[in-house]
Amino acid sequence: MLVTLLVVTLKVLRMVIVVAVIVVVGCGIGAWVSMSKVLPDTRHLGDYRPHQTTKLYARDGELLGEIYAENREIVPLSRVPKNMRDATIAIEDERFHKHIGADPKGILRAVYANYRSHDLSQGGSTITEQLAKNIYLTRQKTVHRRLQQMLLALQIERQYSKDEILEFYLNEVCYGHNCFGVQAAAKYYFGKPVEDLTLAEAALLAGIPRMPTYYSPYDNPKAASRRRNLVLSKMVEQGLITWDEGERGKREEPQLVDPKRHRSKARFRAPYFTSYALKELVDRYGVDLVYKGGLRVTTTLSLPMAQKAYAITRKALASYRSMHVSQCALVCLDPNTGEILTLLGGRDWNDRDAGEFNRATQAHRQPGSSFKPYVYATALESGYGPNSAIVDGPVSYPDGDKIWRPRNYDGRFRGTVTLRTALAWSINIPAVKLNVAVGPKKVVAYAHRLGIHSELAAVKSLALGSAVVTLLEHTSAYGAFAAGGIRAEPTTILAVRDANGITLDQHVPQRSVVLKSNTAAMITDMLIYAVEHGTGGRAKIPGVKVAGKTGTTSESRDVWFMGYTPNLVTGVWCGNDDNSPMRGRGVAGGTLCGPIWKEFTEFATKRYGGKGKFVEVDIQAVKAPPVDESKATETEGQPAWVEICMESGMRAGPGCPSVQRRELPPGAAIPAACTVHGSSAGAANRGAPEGGGERGSTDEDRPSAETVTVTVCTQSGRIATPYCPLTKVVTIRADLAPRATCGMHAGSSGATTTRPSPQLSPPAPSPTTAPLTSPIAPAAPKPKPPAAARDEGSPAVATPGAANRPE
Repeated sequence: MLVTLLVVTLKVLRMVIVVAVIVVVGCGIGAWVSMSKVLPDTRHLGDYRPHQTTKLYARDGELLGEIYAENREIVPLSRVPKNMRDATIAIEDERFHKHIGADPKGILRAVYANYRSHDLSQGGSTITEQLAKNIYLTRQKTVHRRLQQMLLALQIERQYSKDEILEFYLNEVCYGHNCFGVQAAAKYYFGKPVEDLTLAEAALLAGIPRMPTYYSPYDNPKAASRRRNLVLSKMVEQGLITWDEGERGKREEPQLVDPKRHRSKARFRAPYFTSYALKELVDRYGVDLVYKGGLRVTTTLSLPMAQKAYAITRKALASYRSMHVSQCALVCLDPNTGEILTLLGGRDWNDRDAGEFNRATQAHRQPGSSFKPYVYATALESGYGPNSAIVDGPVSYPDGDKIWRPRNYDGRFRGTVTLRTALAWSINIPAVKLNVAVGPKKVVAYAHRLGIHSELAAVKSLALGSAVVTLLEHTSAYGAFAAGGIRAEPTTILAVRDANGITLDQHVPQRSVVLKSNTAAMITDMLIYAVEHGTGGRAKIPGVKVAGKTGTTSESRDVWFMGYTPNLVTGVWCGNDDNSPMRGRGVAGGTLCGPIWKEFTEFATKRYGGKGKFVEVDIQAVKAPPVDESKATETEGQPAWVEICMESGMRAGPGCPSVQRRELPPGAAIPAACTVHGSSAGAANRGAPEGGGERGSTDEDRPSAETVTVTVCTQSGRIATPYCPLTKVVTIRADLAPRATCGMHAGSSGATTTRPSPQLSPPAPSPTTAPLTSPIAPAAPKPKPPAAARDEGSPAVATPGAANRPE
């Protein structure tokens, strides 16, 4: 019974399988016949020429430029050298002469090879299929399109010989940089006709079409070299060349044409912006669709703003000529949407030497103190506040067998200041201390979250802008502050329609939360303060709230102004392509870039809209601990530098009138804070800023106590003994007077004497060794502008990672 049931089951299963096969085959044949009726006529393939032009428009509808595949020169296969033909077949379709248009075996082989190599070096499409796709089909990846491609390839193979198909392909395929066809590519890259290509040059060209942008020897020479070597290895493997020929080809250095000789045949309006928009378009849709698809692209560019930016920067560079300033770049975008409204990459696109080099997107330059807001944002996210106190005083760090001692630009120390004051006046040492306190790795992480894509070294000098960034990413990152902690991905594309007017893409802002809104609001408040009371004064615009930060690097090689209003964020950079220093006392981010930024933003706010409000926060309500400077002042096994009050012998404070900088030996205890000069009197003699909108610490702020007279050792700051060489009698409040006697100066035995002082009545509480910052640090007085309005400066020895140390 069981056997009979099993036999019946097998018969039923067999019938089901047969029916399924018949259905599948029938459907396949039906689809084949149906699709064959609507396939393009391939009999006129030889007459094919690109004919659709892509047009780019500004946001107001003004035509910016046209893109089309004009860099093409048709050549017969007889002019293409055998090495070029063999290299193309070896890497693209090694079974080209064996298949009938489609090659299932080749697809399986490519899938397996890519799996083994964890790469996409091999594709499954035949040369004939690629030809059919490029000419007749879209790049849409669907089963329907793939089936059409195969059918067209079979049809082409029936109507044309292999040599004809290869000739069509070599004249059609894109080799990058607007080069279509092997003849145009040979002239573009090597300055010679295709018949003169060497084996190595042919292999390099054959490897480009798979990913023209990635394998470009100009844009990615290492990837292009690896791809060329793969082509040569494939040719050896297939017996097309010998092993020795392949090795010689791999050792050959390609003699590329100097890219400066390539002058664009297209004439764009706002060429720096339009060329960058074209790159974004190609990255989205591929070379073929952009150059042959007849797209209609509406960009984010405001043409009037672009023209104004060009006029302002040209005028400014003319006036800066005596200062040896040759280039300027400007980027303006909407921080809420990421739309790039203006992108100016240099003085002149048509400059013979380096006009087409885009300094807004391609130049990686040191940002100087314009990087500091990222450090302060990290600190605010870590619990500090704008009113947290930090000491602007000497500090040293081990740097291998040396000591790095960052300094402020003007060489002055301002004592205890708030974070807001330190950022407003771009004081270097507080920024370095903050960077060390929160950790350089954490600062790097936050900078990347905000939109800095360039590689950043987690070093102490990072706070002074020792890394390199591009103007576009720097401007975009500042946009997160303007938008309340939300970053919008920058873009140049508003909308894309195909040749039939069908919308392919409509811009939707890609936004992400990168900071707490309260943190962004505090940074904005601090940067508004920097413009209204600090180094950014030249960027003030009457009636418009402006937040901004200056930046100047070592020897004035780069100057910046980065600023924003609620609706616009703009970055300006000035410098020289050869990184040579600019000259003159007035060379600084505020003095050179500030006026450019102001004039442009005044126009832009009227054109684009200046209304809107920043996210507000009650700064006074933000409670935060003072900055822990223990990590920022002590060194491991290295001497530490401290300021000593010459009257009390203790560590100097903001009220000490006479100060000397001394080096402590390794392991020595840091002296206690001066208790003789409790008020801020005399601070002005030491260059402390005056007033910062915050009340200084006064006697009225402290609890009342009895005044006592005590003899103090001027070196230790404690009660003097008979052995102390220098003493001073001071009258001081009992709660501030020292109780312990001096231990630095003892008798011949070296014993330390500790005894009550007969002058102290009543005894004051014991002042234990004070930390570098008192738990309740005095608020900073109002800032007094430095003699020179430049913002940053530390010409000391740079820490590792500072390629060009910032001032």
